[in-house]
Amino acid sequence: MNTTLPGFFRHQFVAPSLYRLLWMVPLAVMFGLGAAITDRPLTAVMTPAFVTLFVIGALSMEETAYAAYGMPRGRRLRLAAMSVVPAVVIGAAVALLLRPDWFGVVGALGAVAMGLLMGQRYVTGEVPEASERVRPRLGSRGFLVELVWTPQLLWAFGIAAAHCVTLYLASFIGSEPLRVWIGALPLLVWYGMYCMHGSAIAGTDVGASYGVPRRRWLGVSLAATVVSVLLYMVVVGVVSSLSWAAVVVGAAGAFACAVLGSVLKARRSEMGLYPTIFLFIPISRAVEVESFTDSETVYVLVVAGALLLVGVVMQVAYLGGYMNPKQALKNR
Repeated sequence: MNTTLPGFFRHQFVAPSLYRLLWMVPLAVMFGLGAAITDRPLTAVMTPAFVTLFVIGALSMEETAYAAYGMPRGRRLRLAAMSVVPAVVIGAAVALLLRPDWFGVVGALGAVAMGLLMGQRYVTGEVPEASERVRPRLGSRGFLVELVWTPQLLWAFGIAAAHCVTLYLASFIGSEPLRVWIGALPLLVWYGMYCMHGSAIAGTDVGASYGVPRRRWLGVSLAATVVSVLLYMVVVGVVSSLSWAAVVVGAAGAFACAVLGSVLKARRSEMGLYPTIFLFIPISRAVEVESFTDSETVYVLVVAGALLLVGVVMQVAYLGGYMNPKQALKNR
């Protein structure tokens, strides 16, 4: 392999796995075209950041790849810049072409912020420590509490508090689409935590690295999820002005993402982004429903139920040994 900077950058597009290109590039194009078609202020503000994120992912390897190769910080910085700079330029161009006004400027600034955030993760990405060195610090009895219960409960409470705050702030916005999207943003973060590999909520891949039996890990994770979702429902249902139907809708999406995401994380890929966005879009439009019989409520619950069913089937396959994450990693 050519070890020069251009040579290593080129290596990312000729060496397997190129699976990331099959979904990141279409998603970037989809977001750009969708923003051009809808022509809404909120879309012009948010789309450039998503386009930048997907372009960086398409132009780069895993976040820990540079550290795994033992590259010094200066070399990591230059390699990250080779991906981040074009991505930011593309994201800012999308923003300013869609809306050549202050909405476009805000969108361009969002693209720059996303580029800086992702670039920092690639530059400072570290190879995780071996589980043998981590587990003694957690203790033989409490490591499941530390790895499963504590993150889920803290995130549920934090998301519930953030959701109440964003709902209050969004109530001052006159535009209904903008008010709905901003009010539901904490749910997007929560769903991503459950589905995305490498997030603060550990998946089955972490349990396997500690040698925890699959059945035990999934059982503890399911129990923590149920309690966390109930905690979110109590906080948001009591504090906010949302109807209980809207609260249940948000909680149902989180539960479906938790069940499905716990297995998706075993593959250690970015597939979790699909259910996160797929579920957040209809739920964001149903945050102001008033009754369980509303068509939007029924539709969202059906979608969440379908994803939940897929998650249950995948968990059964995982427990039965029909899903081999190690083989998937070898194929990558």
